[in-house]
Amino acid sequence: MKKTIIITILTTILLLQLAQGQNESEFKGNQLLNVGNSKSDFDYKEKSKENNKHTIAVNPKSVDLQNQPTDSLTYSKHEEIQQVAQPILISNKIISVTNNVPKVYQKVEFQGVDDLELDNDGPAGGIYQKFENKLQDGTIEKSIQVWIRLTPYVKRTEWTNCFFLGQNQEFNDNSYLGDRSLTLYVIDNILHFPTYDLNTKKVNYNQNLNFEQSEEGKWCLIYFGYSDLQQKAFVYSQFQGSQANVLNYNGIRHKSSNIYHLFVGQRPSYKNFPGRIVNLVFCGGSGCYREDGFNQQWDSVPKNKVYQKVEFQGVDDIQLDYNGPAAGIYQKFENKLQSGTIEKSISVWIRLTPSIKRSELANCFLLSQNSQLQDNAVLGDQSLALYVIIMCYNSLLMTQILK
Repeated sequence: MKKTIIITILTTILLLQLAQGQNESEFKGNQLLNVGNSKSDFDYKEKSKENNKHTIAVNPKSVDLQNQPTDSLTYSKHEEIQQVAQPILISNKIISVTNNVPKVYQKVEFQGVDDLELDNDGPAGGIYQKFENKLQDGTIEKSIQVWIRLTPYVKRTEWTNCFFLGQNQEFNDNSYLGDRSLTLYVIDNILHFPTYDLNTKKVNYNQNLNFEQSEEGKWCLIYFGYSDLQQKAFVYSQFQGSQANVLNYNGIRHKSSNIYHLFVGQRPSYKNFPGRIVNLVFCGGSGCYREDGFNQQWDSVPKNKVYQKVEFQGVDDIQLDYNGPAAGIYQKFENKLQSGTIEKSISVWIRLTPSIKRSELANCFLLSQNSQLQDNAVLGDQSLALYVIIMCYNSLLMTQILK
């Protein structure tokens, strides 16, 4: 009986000790779990602090499409560009990093061009900018937006560049992935938009939009953006008074870069853009990509430029014999008008000699605006002209303006 009681007591003591040991183990386990959670919280806070440290250091301020630009030029060969400009920061929007995935990158905007007007056949007049370490590391989302106005009646038979954004260390045109990141070329009546795709290894992935001759001389809003989240590029184009057109590049992938090369208006070995480029903005970071909200921007359409008015004395006083030897006067006006000038006029006093049989066309004045003087072969040969002819001798005078 006593042995039984002793065994029972010992068993009870042993069970109590085991229970106490288990509680201590659970307590220690809970302590370790809490420490682990605290460390995770600490790591997250530290990472958040690191993410919030990102800042941007900037300095103030019918056609054969198969034969499209394919030359490969090195960055050092941009000496044809008339101006090398420093990037001008116009917006620097800091966005706090949150728990949301994917990561949010700081949005920055740069003024690529304020107002640039070029002559298609004139001396090189483009602008070049280099963006090095201007975007937050890892930034891929980007866009370019610009207003353009094509000079009417220009024969665009050669490729011309409106804007060219490359993102490789060395500048090349069409050799490596990233050479053409966001680009717009113009030829004939075509807006040509090249980009690239890492997924398919396409160095030059392009699509086109056509425009009408009647849209020349009108403002056109152009937007070209890329979204890494959607793996998509998007183009919006709208001429004033016309319907908008869009292009979609679905399922494409871009890379990040710490260097971007931006050419506006002209790039090496190409002619000048045939017209005016206004308010070109290069944007990088979260929020640069969009596919809507363009209608509101027509409230800020650029104003038509006021051009300097100049007058020239073509003739003071000249008397001619209809049947006499050639005695007309010729003048050539080269680079005498402000680039982009279209408005023009001629005023003159004339007195027709009586009793002259004018059975053939006689020219009073002919103003032509093409490089090669021709009479009536191509658009611009007869810009402003006056011819005189009479069908009946000394009876009926008819003045005819040939359009």
